[in-house]
Amino acid sequence: MLLGTSAALLAVILSPLLFLAFPVVFPLLFFRWLYLLLTYCSGSPSNLTKLLLFCVEDLLFYMSEIPSGIRLLFRYSSVENKVYTRFKKTSLKADIYRVDDPTRPTIIFIYGGAWGSGGRWMYCLLAQRLSKDLDVNVVVPDYSYYPEASMTEMAYQIQSVDKFAHNLFDESTDIWWMGHSAGAHLVMLYHLRLFLGGSVDTVIETNPVRPSDFVFQEPPTLIPSFQSLPDLSGRGVPLPQSVRFDKINKTNGDRTRGLFLLSGVYDIRQHLEYETARGVHQVSPMKNATFGHFESSSPTSLLDRLIREKGGFCTAQLLQEFPTVHFMHGSRDLSVPDGQSHVLQKILSSVSVKTTINYKLPFGHASIITHLSDRKASSALLSEIDKIMKSHKERGLRN
Repeated sequence: MLLGTSAALLAVILSPLLFLAFPVVFPLLFFRWLYLLLTYCSGSPSNLTKLLLFCVEDLLFYMSEIPSGIRLLFRYSSVENKVYTRFKKTSLKADIYRVDDPTRPTIIFIYGGAWGSGGRWMYCLLAQRLSKDLDVNVVVPDYSYYPEASMTEMAYQIQSVDKFAHNLFDESTDIWWMGHSAGAHLVMLYHLRLFLGGSVDTVIETNPVRPSDFVFQEPPTLIPSFQSLPDLSGRGVPLPQSVRFDKINKTNGDRTRGLFLLSGVYDIRQHLEYETARGVHQVSPMKNATFGHFESSSPTSLLDRLIREKGGFCTAQLLQEFPTVHFMHGSRDLSVPDGQSHVLQKILSSVSVKTTINYKLPFGHASIITHLSDRKASSALLSEIDKIMKSHKERGLRN
């Protein structure tokens, strides 16, 4: 017990030193170790060997990324940024990485962080690699997250990014979106709410709940069933009335071509079950960030219910101009199961939305981003993204 506590304490003490080693995923590393420390100090039963191996593995991985952290410190100071909107008196900025040709495509990258952490500066190396290797403009915005904002309000901020990007570059520039983890969820949620328009008003919570009303016991060995939860009908936190997703009046029209969704969460209720089984639900901001509105915060649930209530044909009509969706998920991802991508991909395909999925990528949840950020690494994933963008452009020229 003493040895386990000492190991966890050492991990927490050393984690600030790793700030330079790899700031992209530093918050996740710190909170994972902190959770282990709290678990041990509370006297909960756990496996000492697993803890030691876990800490050593993390230390070795992130220490190997020291060169990336140093490059980030030197490069970020020269990055262009602009205020794109204000949210609750806070000015939100976006970093802009331009290429010489103003007509080249633009990628808008929305970072993850479990809806409760993150910052645009962490993804400087990723943005620079995307910009240089793909010859594209890149926009990386900050957004307010929990507790300042709910998931719906986060998605609403994405709408301001959309307007900003459409007016920032040349009128012939194609717009592509890329999101990772919680960022992939917000990209998908925003575009669904945008295209469904008033139709989503019919998709309301049948049993909205306050996140604080969930009382979980120790992590079970099997995924729990939510059928055993008490009826909390009518006790959800109301969403702000000012949050509306109307069709955007963009200068020169809508130029969005596709969405690249990396390791995303699309069914909140199902993922909460998974978090509970792993024992991380108490430290994850996810359930609180929904403000109790699980269904309307979940692209999978929102679409599934809309299809059941309005029919597949009607839903397909609403989504007939929806951009192509490209799901990418690591086969070693233990944080978000690839089933999240599989299920949503099948539902979208059933209503004639063009989709692709690659779930055999040899990455974990964070390493899919660290790999894309490392310019020395040969990336089949980057080549796949480039191929998709070029083939879309070629089809557009032929048409």
